[in-house]
Amino acid sequence: MNCKRFIIFIVFICNQLYAQQTDTIVQTDTITHKNLIDKTLDLFEFKIGRASISSFPSGGYDPSSALSFGFIQVVSVSPSEGAKYSRPTSIVNHYTYSTNNWLNLKSDVAYFSPNGFVVNAYIQYIQAPDKFYGIANDTLNTEYVTFDIKDLKLKGDYSKALYKNLYGGISFDISHTYTKSKDANTQGLDIPVQKNTLLLRIGPHFAYDTRNNVNYPSKGE
Repeated sequence: MNCKRFIIFIVFICNQLYAQQTDTIVQTDTITHKNLIDKTLDLFEFKIGRASISSFPSGGYDPSSALSFGFIQVVSVSPSEGAKYSRPTSIVNHYTYSTNNWLNLKSDVAYFSPNGFVVNAYIQYIQAPDKFYGIANDTLNTEYVTFDIKDLKLKGDYSKALYKNLYGGISFDISHTYTKSKDANTQGLDIPVQKNTLLLRIGPHFAYDTRNNVNYPSKGE
């Protein structure tokens, strides 16, 4: 009986030592991996005062746009010391162009003033040739009309801190879409050859925000 207990004790100790060694190896690999990532990201980032600018190439493929390429740029400005509302201001720019002549220009802005004023907005311009196949269950993918689409959007909100993490203000949405048929006829499809659409919206905005970090939150709502 004592021999069995001794064997069980030895097996337990060996398992514990192996587990600790494995954890150490995993932690070491994780630290090394993070260091490699940090070193790689440092090649695309530089700082000017309180601002840090990171630029990364981007690419992708979609059946409509085909092969696209461009870059993503992130600008972050840390708040000044002693600011009552200490949150960084960030601007994210995303520009892409595709082999099917799709153009996508977009900028997201999250501005936090030291006095509690907040502006969250984005502006986007899309230029994309597209196809219209009609609306029905018996439409064919071989019968379509090609279009040129130009879409400009401006959307966001402007608010002020009312009490701690509670914000109130206005929201707005402006959208203008221009479509024009590239085909000489509509091939029996009941669609306009050219169309301009303008949409405007404005209304109240309320927000509750307790995130510890706007760009990379780890807690809060």
